[in-house]
Formats: sequence, C-alpha cells, structure tokens
Amino acid sequence: MKTSMKFGLMTMCCAAALSVGQAMAAGASPTERAQTQALVQDGKPSATRSREAGVIATTGGRVKRQGDDLVLALKNKESLTLTTYRTCEGMAATDTSCIDYVLVADLPERGVYVLQKVFYTRTDYALIDATTGHATTLSVFPQFSDDGKRFLVAGFDQADDGDVNAIEIWRRDKDGAVVEWELPYGNVTLGYVARARLVKWDGDAIAMEFETGDAAEGKPAPKWRGTIKRVGTTWTLTKD
Repeated sequence: MKTSMKFGLMTMCCAAALSVGQAMAAGASPTERAQTQALVQDGKPSATRSREAGVIATTGGRVKRQGDDLVLALKNKESLTLTTYRTCEGMAATDTSCIDYVLVADLPERGVYVLQKVFYTRTDYALIDATTGHATTLSVFPQFSDDGKRFLVAGFDQADDGDVNAIEIWRRDKDGAVVEWELPYGNVTLGYVARARLVKWDGDAIAMEFETGDAAEGKPAPKWRGTIKRVGTTWTLTKD
C-alpha cells in the first residue's frame, strides 16, 4: 500500500543548529556517524539535497528518489511518499506551496529516517518512524543516546519570534517522541548561546560545549562547558 503525506506547519526552524562533537554516542553505527558528521559540516539545504543520493545509496533500496517524489519503505509493508512542491517564486510562494523533502539520514538501528524539510521561509527536520511512517517535527538534527531511547536537539537564533531557542531532550514514545526536558534560551544557567556542541553522551550525563559569541580577528569564539545530568526523572545543567 502506498501512503502519501504532506506535513503540516508545526515547529519553526532555528538559524543556529546543534553541532556534533568528535565523541559520538557509542551506539552509533559507522554509517550514522558519517551521515551526521557530513550534515553538520555543511547543513545548508542545497548542499544537503546534493548529498541525498549518497544517503539513499546506503539504504539498500528502502528509499527511492523518483523525480519530485521521495519514497520511503516502511516495515509494515506500506510505503510513504513525500512530494516536493515547487511554487517558490512570486506572490504565490508560501510555506505550503514551496516545500522540498530531503533524506539526510537513514538510521535503521534507531528505527527512523531523518528528513530535512525546506520551506519557502524556513527549514526544519522530521523524524520518520520506519515502521508506521509517523512524523515528529524537530527544529534541528537529533543526536541520539547510545541506547536510542532519547535524543537531544539544541537550536538558537536569539530572536523572540516563536522559533525554538532551547536545549531539548526528547524520549522515544511508541512510533513518536515527546519532550522530556527543556532549558530555554536566557535561562540563568544557560545565558546567551550562539551555538551548542554535544561532546559526549554517557548514560545519564551529557557533556556539552556552548559558544557565547563569534570568533573575531583570529581569536576563537568564547565558550564554556557544562554537563546535563539526570537524577530520577529530572535533568539539570551545571557548568563544569
């Protein structure tokens, strides 16, 4: 059975996305590491679309690009078709008429596909369950814990315009995911953040690095490190 889906407008994209540290989660496969690193090195929509063919080649035929259609095979024997809409110029261009769906990662160990959704005015991501096709919209690319039960997203654009400006820890819930913890931009511990980098996820401790500005005149960007720890059901960020 073939299912067609057009995602609704759910979560606004952030201008500054999470960066991936050198130490990836222990549960990440070599393919997942390569796809994630490639995306972070150049996550621009055009560069990602040009890289899509290489990602599709790793799926063993489970994903196909047929012109404007991106077809994802699902474990329940169905398929999910996502269609690009190309009315992207003039007064008729809107976020519903101009959408491009791009496969950026195939993560069979996590049971998901990750897509980049490029709209007329913004870009966000979708976590697609590889069994049911259920879509969870995210602001930036997700970084998984080694057991795959949780993932972290962090996006900051410092604008009070409804975009996500926070660190979020999500927990997989059946074929979707729910936000388990959130620390918003401007929090007394977090303060001003330009970029966030996941250094290492080790069980209930997540080592992070935060840049608080841009590099200038040959000097590195100012930064500090912290650890997000879980005790019981509560996560807390502390500066190292």
